[in-house]
Amino acid sequence: MSLINMFAITFKIKSVSIGKVLDYPLQVAQQNQAVQVSPRDDNGGFNQHWKIKTIRQNPGGDNIVQFVCRINGFLLDLPNSSRDVSEQILVSPEKGA
Repeated sequence: MSLINMFAITFKIKSVSIGKVLDYPLQVAQQNQAVQVSPRDDNGGFNQHWKIKTIRQNPGGDNIVQFVCRINGFLLDLPNSSRDVSEQILVSPEKGA
């Protein structure tokens, strides 16, 4: 994945291997519903823009961040804090750091 800087405050999250960006379906986002996100062609919509929010630093000094949807403030999330690399990425209401 790579980050594409948009307007200096938001980013698009783009897959290097397939060239698509992470997309939160617009109608679902506008209704403030949690849903699985997926890679889609870049359509320029704010539903494909993400803010990076630093929530703390780990003991090694690395920043721990959250990705926040520009449209409604929902967060990218893995169900049950899964570490399974095959787990689907969701957007969900902010649960706190």
